[in-house]
Amino acid sequence: MSGTVNIGLIPTIAPYLLPLIVQPVNRTYPQLEIILHEVQTEVMLKKLGEGTLDVGILAVPLEMRGLEQIILYTEPFYVAVNNQHHFAKKSKIMKEDLRGETFSAAWRRSLFERAGTGCLLICHDQGKKRFSGYKPGNH
Repeated sequence: MSGTVNIGLIPTIAPYLLPLIVQPVNRTYPQLEIILHEVQTEVMLKKLGEGTLDVGILAVPLEMRGLEQIILYTEPFYVAVNNQHHFAKKSKIMKEDLRGETFSAAWRRSLFERAGTGCLLICHDQGKKRFSGYKPGNH
């Protein structure tokens, strides 16, 4: 295989994933030129739609009309609680257990935003979303 492939990566994934893929791809396809683009999710989706990126590596869930989605890997979702919380004694928490719980997460342009969006879909209390967020940088 030869030619050029433009790959977009979100900043939160790039430093962890690049070392795992660049050398193996270079060894397997030495004639392939790889151009890496570190971009935010919204920009990546636009560039994928326009065809200026060939591949995008980003966090899901999100809506991607007109694009094919392939899951590369999954990661566990951790819940942190203080030792007085009713989850503190549990060794495993199922997503159904989170229904009705209040969450706090970093919000804009982060993997937490995607995780939070996923939680909002499963964690609600009689139709009311209970989610407490903050914007990164507000310390």
